[in-house]
Order: sequence, then C-alpha cells, then structure tokens
Amino acid sequence: MTNYFYFSTPVSSLMELRKQYRMLAMKNHPDKGGSEEAMATVNNEYEELKKNLGRHEADQPKESQYQRSEEEEQEIDEKLRAIIMDLIHLPIEIEIIGEWIWIDDELAKPFTDELIRLGFRLSKKQGRWYWSPTPYKKRRGSLSMEKKRKKFGSTTVKGREPKTLN
Repeated sequence: MTNYFYFSTPVSSLMELRKQYRMLAMKNHPDKGGSEEAMATVNNEYEELKKNLGRHEADQPKESQYQRSEEEEQEIDEKLRAIIMDLIHLPIEIEIIGEWIWIDDELAKPFTDELIRLGFRLSKKQGRWYWSPTPYKKRRGSLSMEKKRKKFGSTTVKGREPKTLN
C-alpha cells in the first residue's frame, strides 16, 4: 500500500478522485501560491491513483446507469398505473413497451388535449403519442417499434368502448 502525501482521504470512485484533485490543484498550483514541486507531486499521485482506481473499477461488476432504487421503481410504477387509469376510459388501444406508454396518433386525435394534459408527447417519426416516466432526451438512432417490442416486451390494453343507447 502506497502512502500519499496529498491524497490522504480514500476515494472509491473516479468522480471523488477528480473532485479531490481539483481542490488540491487549486491549493497547490504555482499560480495560486503553491510550488511547482508540490503540483508535480499532486499530479503524479493523481495519475497513480487514477490508474489503480481504474483497475479496481474494472474488477467490479458494472452497475447500469439506469439502475434505480426500490423507491424510484415504486414511484414509476405508481405513475404508470395512474396514467393507465386516466386513459382506460378512452376508446383507444394503449401499448406498454418497457416503461413507456404508446398510443397510435390516428386513434388518439380526438383526445389530443387529454394526452397533452397527461404529459404525452407526439413522436412524428413513429406516428404515435408516448409517455415516459423519465425526462425526455433526444437520442440518435432511435429503434423502430418492432425492435422496441423485441427488446423491452410489449403489452396491449384496450380502452373501454363508448356505450351506445338502444
């Protein structure tokens, strides 16, 4: 185990190491009143720790950047259920792919205001309205509906047909 002169606080992630490095660089940089020798030592220690931390992180199982806590999963589940309960009275077909809700634009035209109120967005490329529990991020190379169904699974829920009076 190597003892470090400047990096005395243990770090467990690259982000923590970078944060600590920035603080040490501000303190020891020659333009900020430190010496060139101290800054060179900080840089050398940083490089060695970064290399060792990289090896350690490579040995650890990767966690998905999309991994959520149990509370977050429960909150998303509740939002999904609430949206479906708001839509179920409409005479439309609701498709759930992963945690996204999709509705065909042609069938939904009479209910556009309702969909907007519920937080749906129109995908002109897919020709469908969609709702997602996570904030919208434009991504390159979006998947076709068939590929989305294969990748995430799909469930279709039919809304109630309007009752007719005889």
